[in-house]
Amino acid sequence: MSKAKLFPILKVDGSKQRADTALSQDIALSLRDLILSGQTIYPHAAEKLSLTIGDGEEKTIVELGRSQISNWVQRGNVIPETGQSMRDFIEECREEKRVQEHRAMVDQAEAQFKRTLHLDTLQPVVGKFGVMKDKETGEVIMRENTRLLEIQMKTAEFVTERLDPNHYGKVGKNENKHLHVFLLSDLRKAEEAMEAQREKERSTV
Repeated sequence: MSKAKLFPILKVDGSKQRADTALSQDIALSLRDLILSGQTIYPHAAEKLSLTIGDGEEKTIVELGRSQISNWVQRGNVIPETGQSMRDFIEECREEKRVQEHRAMVDQAEAQFKRTLHLDTLQPVVGKFGVMKDKETGEVIMRENTRLLEIQMKTAEFVTERLDPNHYGKVGKNENKHLHVFLLSDLRKAEEAMEAQREKERSTV
């Protein structure tokens, strides 16, 4: 019975890749997991990466040094199972990580925006002797917190412009100033002021 013919693995430049190169798809996927978790795949010179390859009883521990991973990239080595170069694979993983981080940042900003848009800007008036009440009805006197109202209006305008810029205005040259950062900073200051006001109310009861 004849043996199956083994085709050589070629590097990016077309040269033959050494058969004893340890690079495999399992190793590449383990490096991807490290990148997505925010860890480095390039350890210090005296250290090694310890990768667990496989599942169940078939687990194998592979140790990789900094120079070994760097050589795969610099020499144009490819992942044997896919033919993709390690340089392209690592760059794809890093881009995937950047997309994940951006999505997480957007999700956090959206949650903050929703919280801002649902702020209760109507608050009780606090005088020298605590919460003020109407002498005739006995009801607590309320008034708009103009600072919170301003934050709420700016947030609504900011979100609306980006949802429909053609109808509600276009994003100008200040896009890179990250307006939501300033809005959220203002919101935190306003919330701190609200908490201080609550403490004052509790102390006068």
